[in-house]
Amino acid sequence: MSVLRDTGCTTAVIRRGFVTDEQRTGKFKCYRVLDGSMGKAETAVLDVESPIYTGKLECLCINSPVCDLIIGNVHGVVLIVTVTWFRLVLGTQFYMAVCHLP
Repeated sequence: MSVLRDTGCTTAVIRRGFVTDEQRTGKFKCYRVLDGSMGKAETAVLDVESPIYTGKLECLCINSPVCDLIIGNVHGVVLIVTVTWFRLVLGTQFYMAVCHLP
């Protein structure tokens, strides 16, 4: 299972194919994505055990998310600080930067 920690997300998302009927709540929530479009998805409650979150997690059930499980800024998430180097190219100049991610 692929997992993404998304600090720009305010909820959790699970690929619908991983959800059993017993985990589905029968409730639906609306969500808005980066481009401003909105959708509505059923929710499910899952038992999650990972380095960044352990416990019951309410997730939106989506058919084809970018990862199998996306954990946003939900209550109880562990903040892990990592250092990532990246190169940003602007015209003929480039800049090296360190990005500290919560």
